[in-house]
Amino acid sequence: MNMAAYCKRFQFAWDMNGDLAFTISDAWLLVKAIFLLPATAVVSLLHQIDSTATFFEIDCQTGTGFGGAVGSVFLWLLSFP
Repeated sequence: MNMAAYCKRFQFAWDMNGDLAFTISDAWLLVKAIFLLPATAVVSLLHQIDSTATFFEIDCQTGTGFGGAVGSVFLWLLSFP
């Protein structure tokens, strides 16, 4: 079953952590989500193909850690020469 639609990778809101208040934590989470956008987009595209998602063991947290940050830096640098 393809779970890509249920990951909510591209959900942006003022209250990112769901505590019903806009705090500095929400601001940091918004900046982090925007920074990780390139890696998130690539992972989301790969997640659409069930065989690829299974082979690379892609889940909802893939692309949000250190590897996603490195990939995002690389993709941001490619997009702004």
